[in-house]
Amino acid sequence: MLQQFRDNVTAVQRQCYSSSETMLQQFRDNATAVQRQCYSSSETMLQQLRGKVTAVQRQCYSSSETMLQQFRDNVTAAQRQCYSSSETMLQQFRDNVTVVKRQCYRSSEARLQQFRDNVTAVQRHLRKEGGCGATNWLWRLGMFLCVSAFAVYCVGFSTDYWLQLDDEPASIVEDVQLNKHSGLWRRCFSFYDNSTKEEISGFCEDVGNSHGYRVVSKIMCTIGLMVSILGLVASAVSGFFNSAKLLGVAGFLVVFGGLIAGVGSSVLLGKSLDDDSDVDAGYSAFMAIFGSIGLLIAGTTLLCSIRTGYNSIA
Repeated sequence: MLQQFRDNVTAVQRQCYSSSETMLQQFRDNATAVQRQCYSSSETMLQQLRGKVTAVQRQCYSSSETMLQQFRDNVTAAQRQCYSSSETMLQQFRDNVTVVKRQCYRSSEARLQQFRDNVTAVQRHLRKEGGCGATNWLWRLGMFLCVSAFAVYCVGFSTDYWLQLDDEPASIVEDVQLNKHSGLWRRCFSFYDNSTKEEISGFCEDVGNSHGYRVVSKIMCTIGLMVSILGLVASAVSGFFNSAKLLGVAGFLVVFGGLIAGVGSSVLLGKSLDDDSDVDAGYSAFMAIFGSIGLLIAGTTLLCSIRTGYNSIA
């Protein structure tokens, strides 16, 4: 019985083992079939997904191309509008500038014409009423006298014939005459033959300052010359700029310069004639004195040219 039981157990084990092998094989076959089905399904889904992705990419690319083209068209249109607008604005700006230039030109022309009219009116008023400018005939007369007197005084001031001694017998050689003349700055000696009246020799030398009156005369004549120059220049400037105050100062300077020069010339001539009765007054002294008197008259005329209605000396 035990042997039979063992045989039965063995038979049962074999049957169980054979059944488990069969079931395991079936399970493996089922698993393989499921795997194959899953792989086939995943391949199909993956292919479908790829197709969908490709379609989406194509749609996106086509849409991006369309949008890019639209953007380019919009940019081109905006550029055209901006260019057209800038051209219009530039043309408007040019037109405005042209209009402003024309207005400025017309305004400047009007102002210039107004200035010319004012100048013409002032000139007419000065001619009618007088004044201290170049339109005043009395100022013109004073300037003419001032220039003429100053020129005469300058000739007398610079030449050497204030005092002269003619036909004086020379003590060195017989039949020789000595002519001597002197001015403010130097004295000259000339020797002549009595028979032929031709000059034998001559020389000049500086006048010394041994006499005090000569020094005073030189200083006064020089100061008179310098003051007269200042007065002459000031009177010319005052006439051109129509300045009554400057004309008053100029007239005073001319009068003062003529007075100082006349006093200095008179002192030198009078003192020299008193010291030496043999000398005579030369043309230089007379020109200096007459020039000084002329400066006095000219300065007085310039002062009288200041008319009512303008600034006076006071």
